[in-house]
Amino acid sequence: MRRRLAIVAGLGIVATAALVLVARDAPPDAVEVLLPIAVGVAGLLATGIVLVAVVMQHRSRASAAALSQQMTGQLADRDHQLEQADREIERFATIAAHDLQEPLRTILTFTDLVDRKYGDTLNGEARDYLLRVAGAAARMRALIEDLLVYARIGQAERRFEPVDLRECLNEAVANLEPAILETNAVVRAGELPTVRGNPQGLAQL
Repeated sequence: MRRRLAIVAGLGIVATAALVLVARDAPPDAVEVLLPIAVGVAGLLATGIVLVAVVMQHRSRASAAALSQQMTGQLADRDHQLEQADREIERFATIAAHDLQEPLRTILTFTDLVDRKYGDTLNGEARDYLLRVAGAAARMRALIEDLLVYARIGQAERRFEPVDLRECLNEAVANLEPAILETNAVVRAGELPTVRGNPQGLAQL
């Protein structure tokens, strides 16, 4: 390489070349320095030699491997924490759902008993109240089941289907009926579309 440069310089030709310098004791994959050089008529290297790149591949690879290992460990810790949180949420939801279902089952049992024994003797208003209690209890049961679904969202796929938003609105209004009656509120809504989603989730929203 030096001989070729000297010949070029002796002919008075200005030429450029690139030198790759590798340390003698460097690992096989280590590329130390990449230098563009210029040879002038006097056979001297131009004073404006520019260092283009210094790349230590083995160091770079070691750093990348260490960073990858660190990130992998952090992700594993995060996944473990999320799994623990999911188990705690599911456990809480299961206990809460069980505790809520017991009084709810009692309400449904006695409303059904009253309807079967005294339904024929109730006037229209009393029967309407009884049906409202039974309907509210049925909606409460659905909410409890949805609570369990939400708790197991990481293990069970949510059910998405075409949903009539008018029906969701009617269910939401029924759930809020006591508050609506107490405040003399009026609920108005225009045309509502059919969308794809979870019926109970949209009604709760």
